[in-house]
Amino acid sequence: ERMRAAWASMENRHLSAAGIDGRVDHRSLKDQHADAVARGDLEAAERFNRPPEPKLRPGEKKRQTERTAEIAELRSYRAEVIDLTAERKRRRQRRHPDDLRAALERPTAQQSHLMEEAHARLTEARQQVTGGAIDGNRRQDRRAHDAAGAAGRQPVESGFATRTGPTAGGAIGRSGAAGGGAQGRNRHDQSPEAIARRRERSRRIEEAKARMGTLDTCNQAVRDRYKLQLLQGHYQQQMPAEIAADLAWVRDRGPANELVVQMRDGGRIRDDGAALRTKDDGTTMKFAAMAAAAKARGWADLEVEVSGGSRAFREKSAEALTRAGIAVKNADLAEVVFKTKQRMAAEAVRDDVAFVEQQLAAAEQRLAMHQRAAWDDSWTGPDGQRRPFTRAVPGIAQPVPARMTDDEIRDIAQPGWSGPRDRAKSLESTLADHREEYANLGALARLTAGSKREEIERLQAAIKQAHKEAAEKDRQWRQLGRQAGELERQADRMRDAAPTGFTQVSQVSSHDGWL
Repeated sequence: ERMRAAWASMENRHLSAAGIDGRVDHRSLKDQHADAVARGDLEAAERFNRPPEPKLRPGEKKRQTERTAEIAELRSYRAEVIDLTAERKRRRQRRHPDDLRAALERPTAQQSHLMEEAHARLTEARQQVTGGAIDGNRRQDRRAHDAAGAAGRQPVESGFATRTGPTAGGAIGRSGAAGGGAQGRNRHDQSPEAIARRRERSRRIEEAKARMGTLDTCNQAVRDRYKLQLLQGHYQQQMPAEIAADLAWVRDRGPANELVVQMRDGGRIRDDGAALRTKDDGTTMKFAAMAAAAKARGWADLEVEVSGGSRAFREKSAEALTRAGIAVKNADLAEVVFKTKQRMAAEAVRDDVAFVEQQLAAAEQRLAMHQRAAWDDSWTGPDGQRRPFTRAVPGIAQPVPARMTDDEIRDIAQPGWSGPRDRAKSLESTLADHREEYANLGALARLTAGSKREEIERLQAAIKQAHKEAAEKDRQWRQLGRQAGELERQADRMRDAAPTGFTQVSQVSSHDGWL
C-alpha cells in the first residue's frame, strides 16, 4: 500500500508540473465511493459505485485485440455486400426506361376507369337507399361491398375507409377472384408506407454502392501494389513484385513491430523481428514471401536455422531461402541446399546458352537478309563495273543499264561508306564471334559441371563418413547400456545375498555419452 501511494504521489507531481489537471488516485473504488459520500459529492459517489473492471493478462489482452480486429474486418466486408436482386432490378430499369414507363402508365389508366365505375355504383346505391326500398339496407351493403372491391377500398361499419388511390387489385376482386384486392395491393402498392419502404431500400443500395466505389474503380493490380507497398514500408526495403499476386492481406501490428501476412492459399506468416513463424499446413505460397522477408531483414549475411515442422516443410523452406541467397546452417538439410544450388547453376547456364542461341539466330537472319539485298541491288558486269540489277520479265523488252561514270564511282567509294557486301562481311564476323562465345560458354558449362560433380562426390563421401561415425557412436552407446544393465543386475544379486540387518549400496556411474 505504501508503494502504491508513493507511486501515485510521484505521478501527481509530474502531472502538476506538466500543467495537467488530472490526478491519479491509488485507492480502491470502495474507498473512493465512501470518501465521495462523506464529502457529499453524489455524482462522484455514483461514478465510483460499480464493480472493478476485470483484469486481463497480456496474452488474453492480445487475443482480445486480435479478435476485435478480425470482427471489425468482417463487418467491413459485410458492409460492402449489396442486394443483388435489387441491383439487377435497378440496372434493368436503367437499361429499359421506356418499357417501364409504359408499364407504369397502364395501371394508372386502369385505376382511373375503376374509380369512375366505383363512383357510379356508389351513386346508384345511395339513390336506392334514399328511394325508400324495402330491402334498401341489404342492397346498399351488397352494392357498397362490390363498389369497394372494384375501387380497391375497404368497407367499415359506418361507410368506407378510402385509400389514397385505387389499385389494380380491384379488377381481380371485381372479376370474382377471392382475395384479389389484397393480392393487387401487394403487387402494385402505391401507399405512402410502401413508397417510403422502396425509397429507403433504394437509399441503402446507393449507400452500399458508394462504399464500394473505391473497389469498383481499383482493379486487382492496384490492390496488389498497395499490399506490396505495405511490406516495403515495414521492412524499408524493395520487395520482389512476384509475391504481390500471392498476398491476400497484410497487417502491421504497429508498436509491437509484428507483421502478419496472409497468403491467398491460406498460409499465414508472422514476423516478430526475431524469427519468421508459420504453420506446417501444406500451403506453398508462403515460402517465397518468407525468403523475401528474410532477405529484407538483412539475414543474407547470416546463417539461418530452420526449426520445427515436417521433413517436407523444412526442405521447402531451405530451398526457398537458398534461392534467395540466404545460408541455411542445418546439417540435415545440407544435401537439399547443395541440390538447390546445383539446379540454380544449371538454370543460369541454360539461360545464358538460350540467350546466345537467340543472338545467333538473329544474326543469321540478318546475314541472309543482307545477302539477298546485296544480290538484288547490284551485280558486276564483264567490264568490272558495278551495274544495277534488273529482273527479267518474260515478253517485255528490258532497258540496257548505262555505264557508270567516274564521278559516280568516286561518290560511291567515299571513306566510311559501307555497301551491302561490307555489311554482310561485318555480320559474318559478328556471327563468328557469337559462335566463339557459344563455344566458350559450353566449355565453361562443362567445367562448372565437372567441378560441381567433384564437390558432390566430396560431400557424398563426407555424408558417408558421418553415417559411419554415427553408427560407431550408436554401437558404443548400446554396449555401454548393456554394461550398465549387467552392473545393475550384479548389484541386485549382491544385495539379495547380503546378511539380514545390513544394506549394501552400489553406485554405478554411466558414461557421459550414454542416453
